[in-house]
Amino acid sequence: MNEFIVNAYKLCVDSTVLPILLDLTKMAFATFVGAFFAFQIDKSHRRYLEKLQNFRSAKNSLFVFVSQYQALFAMNRQHLLDKKKEKEELRAFTLKPFSNFFKTSEIDINSLLFILDSGSPNLLNEIVIANQKFQSTIGVLSERNKVHLKFQELVATTGNVDPSTKEILISLTNSLYESFEDSMETNIEMVPKISTFLKNYYKKGKPLGFEPPKLEEAL
Repeated sequence: MNEFIVNAYKLCVDSTVLPILLDLTKMAFATFVGAFFAFQIDKSHRRYLEKLQNFRSAKNSLFVFVSQYQALFAMNRQHLLDKKKEKEELRAFTLKPFSNFFKTSEIDINSLLFILDSGSPNLLNEIVIANQKFQSTIGVLSERNKVHLKFQELVATTGNVDPSTKEILISLTNSLYESFEDSMETNIEMVPKISTFLKNYYKKGKPLGFEPPKLEEAL
């Protein structure tokens, strides 16, 4: 055993073997360092791609809200505004049904779950609520169209309208105006909130350059 140790020691101090051992050590160290940095670069790249994808998802939600604003604005200017100041009963009858052409892209909530881990976790809840308000407005519009068409058919065929249909039409018309204004107000608030979030989340990214008007101007 002692002889083995002595021989191993001689081998290590041998002038021809020592450089080889040093070279092997350098190679092993270089391989380790290279692999370590390659891993870090890959990890950093994956983080970058994930952040970029998150930015695009949030930017897409901003695009949806801009589209919703434009739909609400068109609805108001083309249909609601002219009848707004009329008496409730009168406008329920004079506001004609109009096509539900206010279709916008859907917001993918699952793609926005990363917001919960950001510095503005409540923003996701605000996005959900704002989107629901818009969908509710479109739902009221669709239902009112159906009732008004029924109202027109009754007038055309019988010349009379039953009190229940009349009351439902008045109620839905009022709900449409209220839902529209609520949705418009929330929408106008959401656009700058999401824009600010995008700027803070990924400073190299470019949010949409849309700035909604003041609420009183939109209404």
